[in-house]
Amino acid sequence: MLRILLLTISLTLTGLARAEILVVTSPELNLGSLSSEDVRQIFSGRKSSVNGKTVEPLDLPAESSVRSQFYQKVLDMNESQLRSHWVRMSFTGKGKPPEMLSGPDELQARLGSGASNGIGYIDSEKLEGNLDVVYRVD
Repeated sequence: MLRILLLTISLTLTGLARAEILVVTSPELNLGSLSSEDVRQIFSGRKSSVNGKTVEPLDLPAESSVRSQFYQKVLDMNESQLRSHWVRMSFTGKGKPPEMLSGPDELQARLGSGASNGIGYIDSEKLEGNLDVVYRVD
């Protein structure tokens, strides 16, 4: 009985720790669905438009666990590798890092205003309001 209880608790906690990360935009941007390659290119600074529309990547703070998970899953980079990537991109003039926001509330306010060409990512449990989900991070 104790074994079953511990297994149930373990599975529940594992499920809680694995919230889905969503890539979101303003509904007015109307991008449709993006591929994993689109998302990778946008957030690595190698692509600035999708379907003829300019997009501006928006980032969560460096200390955010969602940010760490996002970049590990999308770019296969940890925080140190990510910093090195942006130093190289900036130095060569090939790109600049995404604008860093204060957190998910600012991201939702910015994208929810409707006047933004921003694209960001958020924990599915924090998503509120009317934003377009353009990609789900596996």
